Formats: sequence, C-alpha cells, structure tokens
Amino acid sequence: MRKLLIAFVLVLGACAPMVAHGQTDTEKEAALTKFKAKLHDLEVYNMVLPILMTKDQLKTILKTLQKCRARAHDLLTVQYKAMLTLESKVDDAISAAADKGAVPSPAIISSLYSSSMVAVALRANLLDDDVDDMYDVITKTLNKGQLQAMANSLNPKEFPELLKKPDEVKQEDRIRIYIRAVLLDDGAYPLLVKMSL
Repeated sequence: MRKLLIAFVLVLGACAPMVAHGQTDTEKEAALTKFKAKLHDLEVYNMVLPILMTKDQLKTILKTLQKCRARAHDLLTVQYKAMLTLESKVDDAISAAADKGAVPSPAIISSLYSSSMVAVALRANLLDDDVDDMYDVITKTLNKGQLQAMANSLNPKEFPELLKKPDEVKQEDRIRIYIRAVLLDDGAYPLLVKMSL
C-alpha cells in the first residue's frame, strides 16, 4: 500500500508547478484528499482481489470484522470520556501558560503522559485481539490456495514492528500482517462490503 502512495507523492511533486492556479488552498487540499482516498481504494482492491474470496467467504469474514469494528467503537467511546475528564485541566494549563507564562506543572504532564500510554496499550491489546479473531475466521473460511496467496501478498520485511522473530517468518505471521495491514484498515471495510453483495 505504501508504494502507491509514495509514487503518488513523487508524481505530485513533479507536477506541482502545473497545478491549476484559480483554486484556493482549501479546494486543492480537498481534491488531494479525495484523490488519496481513491488511491487507497485502488490499493485495497489490489491487495484483496487476488485472494479470490467468494461472496459467501466475504460475508463470513465481515461478521467478525464487524465485531472488531464495534469493539474499536467502544474503545473510542471510553477514550473520549477519559479525554473529557482531562480537557478542563489541559485548558486551564494552556490558559495559564499563554496568559501568565506559567510552565505546565509536572503533575499535569505526567497525568497526560500516563493517560496516553494507557490509551496506546488499550489500542494495541484490542488490535491484537482483533487480529486473533480475524485469523481464526480466515483460516476456517479460506482454502489453502487463498491462504497462500494472502501470505505472499505482502513483504513482511516492510512491517518489522509486527514480527516477533524477523528471521523466522511463518505463513501465520504473514497472514496476521495481511489482516492488520489490509483487512483491519478502516478504508477496506466499505469495499469488502461492496464485494460481498
């Protein structure tokens, strides 16, 4: 997925002087955002279509994917509520810093750091659970050829942070990377739904 985006950035840089002049920066940014979304969709199709999943297989996988998305929504709600409890403290610290030149207290910085670390840990645990659930349904739903195609569709060396033992990459590791990088990508969901209809 990264290669297509890199190619886009290179082409965009080369064509920058040719960009139409009558548009505002906001219009240009909106057009670029829309174009990036199209590139992303194209890349998702490029990663998913070669797996040759049937509509029934996609529907089975989507059931688990919907559960993963619901858990992510629940976590977002929890994080939002936590943010609301901290927001007034942050606003007060910003006002004191801007109006009085007061350096934010170590207590507020420590509290924010701790909260952000908890949020990162919760998200990482949730993502690990989602990958486990998706892996279970995928290995039960897809045939050996489809699993092999999925395993070979990404270069695991592009995801070193996801490998526990980079020198010993197994098919399961490759499939788990695919799940995390492709199927659990928010932009993939609507395309998978379309493909299942």
